[in-house]
Amino acid sequence: MYKFYLIVHFLLMMIWIVSAFILDFRFLMHFRKLGDISQIGFLKSIQKVSDRTEFPASFFIILVGVLMIIDQTHWLKVGIIYWKIVLALTAIGLYHASRGVLKKMILSFDSNESVQRLANRYIIFRLSTFVFLISIFWIIIEYKGGISTIHILKSWF
Repeated sequence: MYKFYLIVHFLLMMIWIVSAFILDFRFLMHFRKLGDISQIGFLKSIQKVSDRTEFPASFFIILVGVLMIIDQTHWLKVGIIYWKIVLALTAIGLYHASRGVLKKMILSFDSNESVQRLANRYIIFRLSTFVFLISIFWIIIEYKGGISTIHILKSWF
C-alpha cells in the first residue's frame, strides 16, 4: 500500500508544482499588461484554475503523507523528514496566504482601490511558495540521490 501512497503523493505534488509554476508565469507575464476590466477576469481565471488544481492537491498531499507515515513509521526516525514536513507546511501556509491576497485583489477592483501593493504581495507569496516546493524536491534528491517514485513507475512499465 505504501507504493500506492507514494505514487499518489508524488502525482499530487507534481500537479501542485506544475500548476503553481504555470499560474505564476501567467500572472507575471500578463497582469501588468491588461486593463482594469480584463485584470478582474484574469484574476478570476487564475483563482478558478487554482481552485481546481492547487487547492485540492495541497489538502490531499498532507492526507496521503500522513498515511505514508502511518504505513511506514520508520520515517519518523529519519531527521530529514521533519525538515520536509516543516517546508511543506510553510509552503501550504504561504499558498493559502496568497489565495487570501488574490481574493483581496478581486474585492479591491470592485471598490476601485489600487491593487498594485496587493499584486506585489501576491507575487512574493507565490514565489516564496514555489521556492519552498523546489526546496522540498532538493532535500529529497539530496537525501535519496534521486526520486524513488520515478523508479517505481518505470518498473511497472
